[in-house]
Amino acid sequence: MSARRASGASVAGAAATGAAATGAAAAPLSAGVAGGVAPADDVAAAATTITSKSGDSAAATAAAAAVDAAAEASAKLPPASPAEAAASARTGVAVRLVTSVAGAAAAATYLSTFRTLAVDCEGVALSRSGRLCLVQIASPRRAYLFDVVACAGVLGPVRGLLEDPGVIKLLHDCRHDADALAHQAGVLLAGVRDTQVAYGLLVAAAGHANYLPVSLSTLLRKYAPASVADVALKAAVKARFVADPGLWAVRPLDAEALAYAVVDVQHLFGVYGRVMRSLNAEGRSRVAAASDRYCRAYREGPEGEGPAAAKREFDRLVGLANERRQRASAAAAAAATAGSSGAPPAGVGGGLSWCHPSLWLGAGYAPAGGVVPRRRCRRHHSRLASSLLPTAVQP
Repeated sequence: MSARRASGASVAGAAATGAAATGAAAAPLSAGVAGGVAPADDVAAAATTITSKSGDSAAATAAAAAVDAAAEASAKLPPASPAEAAASARTGVAVRLVTSVAGAAAAATYLSTFRTLAVDCEGVALSRSGRLCLVQIASPRRAYLFDVVACAGVLGPVRGLLEDPGVIKLLHDCRHDADALAHQAGVLLAGVRDTQVAYGLLVAAAGHANYLPVSLSTLLRKYAPASVADVALKAAVKARFVADPGLWAVRPLDAEALAYAVVDVQHLFGVYGRVMRSLNAEGRSRVAAASDRYCRAYREGPEGEGPAAAKREFDRLVGLANERRQRASAAAAAAATAGSSGAPPAGVGGGLSWCHPSLWLGAGYAPAGGVVPRRRCRRHHSRLASSLLPTAVQP
C-alpha cells in the first residue's frame, strides 16, 4: 500500500447515499466445493474462510486447503522461489510472484474459482502519474503478486476479473489503486467493497459525522487476527519505502517486501467480514454504492482534482479534530480545578455533555446514595473528557 494513502478524506461524503447490495465476502467456488455458499451467508463466510489463524476447524481448513492445492496444480504454476517460500512461511499464506503473461494466465485460472478476492497495489507515488509496480490479488489462502515492472502485460489475463462487477474485490482505500490501474493499465476496477468506506459507515452510524479516515494498520489491530509480527512487518517495510520512495520499483523484491505486500491483502477478508457484521442492515446496504463512488473519486476527472479535494477535506477534518482535543483538554482542566476548589466548572448541568451534576463534589453536590469521593469524581470526569474524542479520529 503506497505511502501516498497516509492522508485522505473522510468517507462520510462517499457513504452519504447508496443502493442496496449484499456487501459481502463469499467462500470459494472451486470445483470441489459444490455451489459455494449462499449470498445471505457471505458476511459470516468472510470471517471464517481467511486462514487457520482465525480459528477455523482443522477439518474445514484441511478440506479447503486440499481444494486450493488441486486448483493450483491444475493451473500448472512453476515451483515457488526461495523468496516466495520465505514470504509464505512468514505470512502463513501461499505466496506466488507472477512475472510473465503465461504465469498470469495460470494464476487467473485459479483466481477465477472465487467470487470474492482481496486486491491491493504497490507503487512509486501510486497514482495515474506515478508508477504502478505490483498488484496483489488474493484468495483466503493464496496471494498472487503480479509484477508490472518485470512484465508490462502481466495484468492482461486478470483484467476481466478486476473489471467484473460480479466478482467482489476487497480493498482498503481504493482511490489511488483505481486511479493507477485505470490510467496505467487500462483496468477499470469494479465490484469494490472498501474497508475504509465500510468502517466509515460504522463510525457514522455511531453518531460521528466528522472523522478522519482510518488506516489499514488500525483496522488490523481492531478487527483482524493479524499477529504482532504482521503489524511490525508493515511498520518496518513502510519505514523502508518512506526512506526510499523508489523501493517498489527495485528488483528483485526480497522476502520481507513480498510478505508486506501479502499482509496488505490476506487480512481484508476478516476485517471486512467483522465490520459488515457490526453494521446494521441499512449500513450494509450502502457499502457497495459508497465503495463504487470511492473507487471513481480519483480516476475520473482531471489529474489531481480528486486528490486535491480530498486533501482539503482532510485538512478540514484535522482542524475539527484539533478543536475537539482542545475543548476536551480545557474541560478536563476545568474539572480538575473544580475538584480541588469544591465547585463544579461553569456550565456543568447547563448543557455540557457531562454526567449529572450530582456526581460533582462541593456544597450541595452529592448523589442520592451519598457523597462521591473526590478522587473517584475527578477520575470519572477525566475519563469523560477523553471519551469525547471518537476512536475514528485516530489517523
